[in-house]
Amino acid sequence: MSEVDINSGLTMLSVHIEEARPPTNPVPTHKPRKIIFAIVLGLFLGGGLAFLFENLDDTIKTPEDLTDRLDVPLLGFVPSMDQGDADAAEAKGCFKSAYGDVFRSLRDRFPTFARQVVPTPEILDAKEPTAEERQRRGRFVLTDPTSSIAEAYRSIRASLLYSMPADTVRLLAVTSCRPREGKTTTCTNLALSVSQTGKKVLLIDGDLHRPTINKTLALTPEAGLTSVLGGYPHPLDSFQH
Repeated sequence: MSEVDINSGLTMLSVHIEEARPPTNPVPTHKPRKIIFAIVLGLFLGGGLAFLFENLDDTIKTPEDLTDRLDVPLLGFVPSMDQGDADAAEAKGCFKSAYGDVFRSLRDRFPTFARQVVPTPEILDAKEPTAEERQRRGRFVLTDPTSSIAEAYRSIRASLLYSMPADTVRLLAVTSCRPREGKTTTCTNLALSVSQTGKKVLLIDGDLHRPTINKTLALTPEAGLTSVLGGYPHPLDSFQH
């Protein structure tokens, strides 16, 4: 006990008492440093997301994309026939457009999973055009010959005629991957533009499920492709020029 009392008495106390005072200056927040860091981080993240979206989006948007990805000649392209579609796409905004591109890319890469989770909006939202609208689109070469659409079809006609030797190709088939992509409109306008050069054109609607060329040209069907294939008596006599 005596030893403990002696050691406790020799202990040096380092206690310093100061009076609390309010700060005269605000606590530094380093705002310029944080702003610079946020700008640099935003640039890196923005560039990374843009690079990611660009790699995920493998859709064809320009004629150059078509020639780069497919080993086929490009005959031409037709602009949009409805200005409302372009205005609606522009009004969607860049964020919704980017989201739609990413969703379509994922859906195309994983078709089984994506189409079971969310149905394809392009097919479900597509509306059946009216008879007037169908005839307007199918006769652009005649009704509006000075428009850019009619000029586009004449350009495709010229590409077809000059890309193959004379009188070697007499049959041309027009098809697409999905419905309502403009097969009938392309067939009718291209047939009309070729007929304007003085050539005889026979336009055959090979869509046995949903034939629409007769509606586009306002014709009354009396005999068709199935009539010829089925041995209809004198089927060519029923065709109207």
